[in-house]
Amino acid sequence: MGDVVVEGGGEIMSMGISLACRQKPDKSYNPQVETVKILDRAWEHVSSVPYQVSARWLFYRLLQDGIYRTKKDYNTFLSIMSRARKNEYGPWRRDTLVDDTRTIYPHERGDRDGSAWAEDFKKHGVRCKLDHWFWQQRYVEIWFEAAAMVSQFRHHTSGIDITLRPFQGMPSIYYKNEAARQISEYARKVYDLPVTILYFGDDDRAGHLIAETSIGDIYTWGDVELHVDRIGLNPGDGKRYGIPEDFEHPGNYQWEALNDETAGSLIKDALKHYVDLQVINEIREEEAAVETALMKHLKTFEFVYKP
Repeated sequence: MGDVVVEGGGEIMSMGISLACRQKPDKSYNPQVETVKILDRAWEHVSSVPYQVSARWLFYRLLQDGIYRTKKDYNTFLSIMSRARKNEYGPWRRDTLVDDTRTIYPHERGDRDGSAWAEDFKKHGVRCKLDHWFWQQRYVEIWFEAAAMVSQFRHHTSGIDITLRPFQGMPSIYYKNEAARQISEYARKVYDLPVTILYFGDDDRAGHLIAETSIGDIYTWGDVELHVDRIGLNPGDGKRYGIPEDFEHPGNYQWEALNDETAGSLIKDALKHYVDLQVINEIREEEAAVETALMKHLKTFEFVYKP
């Protein structure tokens, strides 16, 4: 069934679903003074880190500021963020906040035709991708409880090819089984290395239970030994790093509440301890040398398609 377009401000009907006509941002949107204060403070937090953040991350910052009092205020916060972004109020745009909890599976793109592919091939060559884990002393992965912090972990591990496994609370049986299967395959069949897991989670009852239960299941269902180093948060880290308490649950501390500088130091220091960064540098040099040598031969490549 094709689209039926009704002109003159009507609706677009597609497959029985009514879609509102495209709406431009409402530039006349004029939030109340208190809302403006919230948006201004929120923007300061968004601008304080070099990566995009999620709504959940931002909400935790405003909780710490005392702007919001309980997690029940989350829906109110989302409504404010939604209106500001949809209407492009001030610096806010639709892509200001990211959704780290949903994965998109895009189709694999290609060139227009064989000649276009050949020209792109000559211009850019073929990327040489070598795997540094073949040359490491151990295979390392990073697991963390808060899926909302994916952007943070990706930022602080940039330049190091390492698997990140966000748990998003207590992970499903399927998720844990896949982790057990993949790690067993990497450790036994691919790299033949011992496995180290760097774990990051909240310092509260749920945070420790999630780690213990999930890691226990993954270990049981796999066939390799796991060395697990819980980098943080650990008992005492809250006071050590000046993390605000979860005021709904005194004595509890959440990873999202940790400032980015400290979080980055914990992540990077752990990587330096368990991953040989010199090996990665040597691998990158070899990749560049291979690409340079190959490009010399690609300049003369021609392609003409004759059906």
